[in-house]
Amino acid sequence: MNGVFASPIVFSTGSSRPVRINVVDLNNGTILDITTVDYGTDSLNLFYGYVNGSFSLAGTYSTGYDSHPYSIDIGDLNDDVILDIPITNHGDYSTTRYNRRELLNYLSATVSILLGYGNSSFPNQTTYSTDRWPRPVPIGDFNNDRRQDILVATERDGTVSVFLGYGNRSFENQTTYSIGLWPGSVAIGDFNNDTRQDIAVTNAYGKTLSVILGYGNGTFSDKTTYLIDTGLTFITVGDFNNDTILDIVVANHGSDSVVGVGALNGDLLLDIIMANYETNDIDILIGDGKGSFTPAADITSLGSSKAIFHAWPWVASLRQKMSGTEAVHFCGGSIIAPRLVLTAAHCFHNVTIPTDPNYARRFGEVHIGQLGLTERGQRIAEWIKVIIPEKYRPFRPHDYSYDIALLILNKDIIDRQDSIICLPSHDTISHVGDYGTIVGWGINDETANEISNYMMQVTVPILDSTIDACNPSMLPPKNSTMTICAGILSGGIDACQGNSGGPLAQKFKNRWYNIGIVSHGIGCARTNSPGFYTRISAHINWLCKQVESEGEVLPVCFDIIPNSTTYKIQSS
Repeated sequence: MNGVFASPIVFSTGSSRPVRINVVDLNNGTILDITTVDYGTDSLNLFYGYVNGSFSLAGTYSTGYDSHPYSIDIGDLNDDVILDIPITNHGDYSTTRYNRRELLNYLSATVSILLGYGNSSFPNQTTYSTDRWPRPVPIGDFNNDRRQDILVATERDGTVSVFLGYGNRSFENQTTYSIGLWPGSVAIGDFNNDTRQDIAVTNAYGKTLSVILGYGNGTFSDKTTYLIDTGLTFITVGDFNNDTILDIVVANHGSDSVVGVGALNGDLLLDIIMANYETNDIDILIGDGKGSFTPAADITSLGSSKAIFHAWPWVASLRQKMSGTEAVHFCGGSIIAPRLVLTAAHCFHNVTIPTDPNYARRFGEVHIGQLGLTERGQRIAEWIKVIIPEKYRPFRPHDYSYDIALLILNKDIIDRQDSIICLPSHDTISHVGDYGTIVGWGINDETANEISNYMMQVTVPILDSTIDACNPSMLPPKNSTMTICAGILSGGIDACQGNSGGPLAQKFKNRWYNIGIVSHGIGCARTNSPGFYTRISAHINWLCKQVESEGEVLPVCFDIIPNSTTYKIQSS
């Protein structure tokens, strides 16, 4: 959930030459299975998935002699709530010599429908003729009759064909639309917000993108063509800038890439995956929810990756002033109001000792708006006061129940409301299995001597506070109402030194909430050693009291009174 992937596990398909793959739960086992269409052996292969990430061959089905299957989709084509499989087949072919080149002429292109029996078997198929070189075969409801229809793009004839389904495993004869030169990839979506399905097609050698709008009755408008500088191959759609309008992303012909989308790093924003033929690798582009993307950067040994510029405007670097040098980062924090920063008490524990008036961390700088620690922040302020709960005791370093601190700044450090992170209400509960994202400048390895120069992010799941790993014998008993236990029990992903005081953030309804403060743990990213985070909802009333006494305002400190436009401060 952080955009990081383990090394690939390779499963042999023999000499079958698989050309397309689909992932779905075929046997209702709640674990994803894999289907491949195999050009070399004229077959469909099914691989059952297991909870440990392995797969086994469950069955092989012929698509017909010399059928040369090329593309696959999966859906319920006969209204029996059982998954079926449509496949496009290039068919038998002859060869022609032209300008010293050998061209393939496909003579018997078809679409095969393999109906499922509910036990992951697909013994029978029905075949429909189509135009030459059929490629993708997406499923959709093009005439709003709640029955699945099939769409086929054919490269050689430059068409898309629509097969309307009757809901009983049979289909109408195809209706064909001219679309452009060598259509290569097809996507379905409602591109004009009329609740009807439309079609977008890339034309590989025509260097165009064609869109035909659906009328909701199985017919479509004339194509609208968009000229692109380079030839296009694969296409996919998604709402990449969160405006509720579908966008289109395509791979250029020169890049020879397959494109997919998904939320890969736990921030609920769409990212882009590109599988590259020529370089035999995968590129991941992390989306910022505003239509921009950043290449996923090098992954650290703690599973974190480089943060995206402007994605975390409320993450602060707390820096200690050093005589004759630039201020040095020692902890993280989060901006919760223009003059207020939330961080961890253990970052400042000595300021509670009045006999140490010269302790350096009484004064320092807060930097925001930069990714690298060698950069000065776009905005800088100094803290003039540190407030720590009276119940926090520095002489009990292992009791972190009250590991929270509020910094009062000498001036506003932000001027936009969306540059702060929201706080949870006092009764907010973060559920086991939810994910939180840690952002900051912690060290990249437990044995490292220096913190990361670059802002990093990592996503971890919230764990059940009653499990043994969340109650290590090396630490005092944990109070789950005061502390969040989060991490990966197998190790490898965690916060570490330098992240202290930074946020554990969760996204609700397109706003980020700071649910926890990076507090403590046993080492970093060790097996069965998750991290512990101060639960902010347990300290909201204390925080509101301090903010009120400083003459500041926190939106979370107010409850709306029913049937009223007035507000009241929560009682403590």
